[in-house]
Amino acid sequence: MGRAACDGAPARSSFTLENGLVVELEQSPASKAWVRLEMPVGALDLPREQAHLVEHLVLDALAAGNGRIGARSLGAVTNAATKEHRTVFTAGGPPEETLRLAWLLRRGLSRADFDEDELAAGLEVLAREAEFRARNSATQYHAWAWNAVLRREYEADPIIRPLSAPQTTGEELRRIVRTRYGPEGSRLEVSSPYPPSRLKEPISAMFSDWRSESSVPPQMPVSLPGGTVRLCMEGLTGRSLVIVAASLNGSIPGREGEAIATVLTTSASERVSTAIEEDVSVEMVGVGFDDDSLAEPVWRFVATFGDDVEWKRLAHLADVIISASWAVDPDAVTQVAAETWFREAHATRCGPPPPRPDFDRIEHQPLPPPPKVHTLILVRGVDACSSTDS
Repeated sequence: MGRAACDGAPARSSFTLENGLVVELEQSPASKAWVRLEMPVGALDLPREQAHLVEHLVLDALAAGNGRIGARSLGAVTNAATKEHRTVFTAGGPPEETLRLAWLLRRGLSRADFDEDELAAGLEVLAREAEFRARNSATQYHAWAWNAVLRREYEADPIIRPLSAPQTTGEELRRIVRTRYGPEGSRLEVSSPYPPSRLKEPISAMFSDWRSESSVPPQMPVSLPGGTVRLCMEGLTGRSLVIVAASLNGSIPGREGEAIATVLTTSASERVSTAIEEDVSVEMVGVGFDDDSLAEPVWRFVATFGDDVEWKRLAHLADVIISASWAVDPDAVTQVAAETWFREAHATRCGPPPPRPDFDRIEHQPLPPPPKVHTLILVRGVDACSSTDS
């Protein structure tokens, strides 16, 4: 955008990311910022009300954050709707939280880690709604549910009947979200007082690596001097891309003498350490930003090896990291990375930056203002982090 955007004139911008996500940015004088994500999967695309259940689970995580950062803690409101062939998630809140609201949508859909307690709560809600529908007319239910589901889906469609909670498992839902709820054919709409020129770069960086599992090959070989290590894209859902690279003789620029495993997910370093042989030292760190580039937080496992380590041992390290990434809830660490990312993302080149989010309102201890290039070190599982200069 040009001068008009910097001068505050209303503006619109529409573009499509490489992963197929259509992004629409609109400058609006409204007192609230709104982020809306529409996905091309709905009640008639999945059996046994599974789409409705996914809607509830994602919306609950978006609103409450499961004890972590959530829309409610930001003074925001959320809503969701399951239509015939689409699902819509909406979050609205203070304008200064625009990027944070977008991140919450991104995180809620990419975590795909519905535990048994969450699943039980979601099934209970659907059971209550089914009971309500059985006692009341479809018209009354339609009004009560805030247009959450099309009326005819509950009146006649054979896929939806019987009107009861679906019989499903957390693993089945995780598979559905990983494969069906992706960026392909989805549309992200952001309305805020900020001109699109101020938001395009951070929004693009936030969503550019989002993929559905079905759109990514299971693995891809990467050749390095002295050997080959797998670049694994198993189960890619935005947070679960696992990139494993290695070097015994400093062949990777900038990290000489180390073997680097870069992980776009969060796992507990202690789980990885206990699964690796004693002569391999593993440390989990999060990397900040180089130069002025913006990118989603990238987590790295930095493993230091001796000169006599065989390449097959490095492949074993890759397998351990991959398996550990699925075993640990990432949100606590993702929160820390997200806070740091938002601080960096507000350093725009178009006039004064938007007001910085009030991190003191979040339950977790906020990070100090980060330096231009910094490192976050995971100290204990997913509970503690500290910030140091690179």
